[in-house]
Amino acid sequence: MIKNKELGEKRNMKKKKNRKRNKKKMSEMILDIASDYIALGQSLDEKQNYLNGACTAWNIATLPVEMRPLALSQHLNQCQIMSNGKGNIEDLRHDLLVLIENKLRLYPTINKKILNASISHENGQEKITIISTNS
Repeated sequence: MIKNKELGEKRNMKKKKNRKRNKKKMSEMILDIASDYIALGQSLDEKQNYLNGACTAWNIATLPVEMRPLALSQHLNQCQIMSNGKGNIEDLRHDLLVLIENKLRLYPTINKKILNASISHENGQEKITIISTNS
């Protein structure tokens, strides 16, 4: 016969397992907001560049709303310097704004910062690995 205390403990264990099951990985969330963007890359290196852009957009989206325009401008200035003015900064601005909107729409309460992200081939498939803060 199961006692009430044991039954309660079993329910608590089930709830914890369900919470873990329902918790998405950061790599899944990045794919939710940017899979089409990352897929624009033809090679693994190009996909890494698109992944880096998606992670930058994610991190900008986690900032307070009043800090986002400055962070975006600083990032775009850095990109322009690194590309020697050859890249289309307005297209990049548009892409990052779309990704920021996607993040805010899909995951408005998640404020983890992405510290590192990589894409690799594993068992014939592409795998994204993300290191992020806990909150």
